[in-house]
Amino acid sequence: MRKSLALVAFAGSLLIGYAGLRVPVGAQPRDTEFIPFSGGQRVRLKVDLPEGNRVCNVTQVIHEFVGCAGDQQTPPRWINLRNVQEITPAPER
Repeated sequence: MRKSLALVAFAGSLLIGYAGLRVPVGAQPRDTEFIPFSGGQRVRLKVDLPEGNRVCNVTQVIHEFVGCAGDQQTPPRWINLRNVQEITPAPER
């Protein structure tokens, strides 16, 4: 009887201790990270790709990708933010 009572008390203290733990920051989803721009803005992306720098009229930001609108010289394109080294505001035309 004593052993079972001690076992129940120990198990209860473990449950209470476990309930008091906080969720670590690393367990939060990645899409809540800060992105310094949004759709409709014009930014210059320094990209680790053969084209180097690219001015982008942002159409959408979805997870780790930014959609750039096309114009007469370049087609629309999606760029992975993992390939972006630097983001700066670009002057409006």
